[in-house]
Amino acid sequence: MAKTTWFAGDTASGRLPVWAPLLAVVGSLTNGFMWMYEVVLDDDRPLHVYKHSDTRRYLHLDTQRNAWGYQHRQGRSIYRKVDLADALTEALADWDGLALGPTAEERALVEKVIGAARNREPLRLTTTTETIAVEIDAALMERARARVPPEHALTDRATVEHALGLYASDRELLNGDYPNPLTDADASRLLSDELRQTDRVQPRAVDEGATVDD
Repeated sequence: MAKTTWFAGDTASGRLPVWAPLLAVVGSLTNGFMWMYEVVLDDDRPLHVYKHSDTRRYLHLDTQRNAWGYQHRQGRSIYRKVDLADALTEALADWDGLALGPTAEERALVEKVIGAARNREPLRLTTTTETIAVEIDAALMERARARVPPEHALTDRATVEHALGLYASDRELLNGDYPNPLTDADASRLLSDELRQTDRVQPRAVDEGATVDD
């Protein structure tokens, strides 16, 4: 019998929502989930915790589309990998029996996403997810900006390129399944807005006698 490996994990504060892992496994059902928080395991792996708005059940995903189970033991939160189809089934359990249950389209999507997970097939997103994709792109852009160190505001070309790289790496988690409405050129232009603004800002005056680092 294979040994189960558990990892301790701690909640990471001050993080922005990350939707890419969820969108990759549930498609347009993403609309029914809330991003709750990020967990960092003791091997530095990040997990994202989502909660379904109707079932009130949780889904833990890493950035490689793996699902994770959670337990609380001896004052610590611990996590282990679980089957993705089982995790999706658990997160969406009893939705059909609620007063405001799924529509016929959502019910079909539930079967589709669980079937894809069960067969270990990538979920093929459709044009119905494009509105969500626009929102995801906006969230990824904000995440890219937020991950630039505060002392390096987006005021130089190298830092803008760094932020663009962060944005692109997040987007690549979807392995090409993501209907990306924002091109790299668009993203670069948006991230470069700050450069145009700072070009019009006068250098800050320095008091006499003050020491200025090179």
